[in-house]
Amino acid sequence: MTGIALSAALAVACGVAGTGCVAKIETSRENHGARLTAAERRAAALETSLVELERRQERLESDMGNQVALLRDQLRIEIGAVTEARAAAVGEADGDGEGAAAAAAGGDPAAELVRRLAADGVTLDREKKRVAVSGVVAAPDAPLEFAATTERGKTHETLLILKCKPSALNAGLIALGLVPGRPFEIKEEVTEEEKKTGTMFQVEDFDTKTMHDLWYFTPRGPRVAVTVAWTEGEKRVTRRIEEMIYDLSTEAPMEKTGFVYLGSRMDEDRDGREVYVADFTGDLIAVYHSFQGNTLLDTPLLQGRDDTVFVARRDAIPPRGTPVDVAFEAVADPPPAGPSPKR
Repeated sequence: MTGIALSAALAVACGVAGTGCVAKIETSRENHGARLTAAERRAAALETSLVELERRQERLESDMGNQVALLRDQLRIEIGAVTEARAAAVGEADGDGEGAAAAAAGGDPAAELVRRLAADGVTLDREKKRVAVSGVVAAPDAPLEFAATTERGKTHETLLILKCKPSALNAGLIALGLVPGRPFEIKEEVTEEEKKTGTMFQVEDFDTKTMHDLWYFTPRGPRVAVTVAWTEGEKRVTRRIEEMIYDLSTEAPMEKTGFVYLGSRMDEDRDGREVYVADFTGDLIAVYHSFQGNTLLDTPLLQGRDDTVFVARRDAIPPRGTPVDVAFEAVADPPPAGPSPKR
C-alpha cells in the first residue's frame, strides 16, 4: 500500500472510529476523576470524623474534670455545714463523750447554730423541720430567671428579693438533712437507661453542617417546697411559690413540683480568692436552669431551659415591695416533673 493509500486508509479508519475512541478516552478520564473525587470525599469525611472524635474526647475530659470539681466543692460546702449541724445534734443529746465535751466547750451548740444563722437572716426550726427567711416582692414585668435572689442578685429578673446570706440559708437546708443534687446536664452519649429520663434535641455542627443528637437532663436531687406568706388587710395569705408564677408554655400556673436542692458551689473570684458562688452572685432559686448549679435551688421542669417561659402571675401576688415570709421544707415524695410545654 502506497503512502497515499495508507494515509487514506488511516483517514477513513479515523473517520469511522475516531468518535468512539475519543468518547472512550473521555469516559476513562471521567471515571478516573470520579474515583479520585470519591476517594477525596472519603478522606475528607474521615478527617472530619477524626476531628469530631478529638473534640468529643476533649469535651468528655472537660466534663469529667468539671464533675470532679463540682463534687469536691459540694463536699466542701456540705462538710462545713454538716459539722455545725452535727455539733448541734451532739449538744442536744444527753450522756457522756462528745456531748459533754461540746457542752463544756461552749454551752449549747444547737442554740449557737440557730443564733449564728439568725444573725444572717435565717431562722432554723428543727422541730418543724423548716428554714425561714424574710423578703419583699419584686415581680418585674420581664420574664423571670429566678424565683428568688438577694439584693446582690439579678433583682430585675426575680419574683422575690430575700434578706439573708445565701451560705447561711444553705447551712440551714443542710441542717434539715438535705444532700446536694446535680444541676442540669447536656450529654452527647447516653445509655438506654438514661434515655428514659432525658430529652433529645438536635444541634447543627457549624463545621460539617450535619445535625447531632444531644440529650438534656433537668436538675435531679432532693426537692424543697417553698411557701410564701404575706398580710392583706387583716387576712394572712399563704401560697406555694409556684402558684405565684405563670408558665407561658403550658398556659397555667407553674407546676408544684418543688425545687431541686443543689447547694451552689465554691469557685474563685477575679482576684483568685475562693468564694461561695451564691454569696458572690446573690442568686438563690432558679427557674431558668442554673449554670453549673450556681444557685441553691433549681426547677426540675424541662421548661427551665428557656429563659422566656416564666412570668409573675399578677392575680396571685401582692404589690411590689410587699413584705413576705418565705419557708423552705424538704419534700418527702416529690411528684414527677409534669406536662410537656405547648410551645
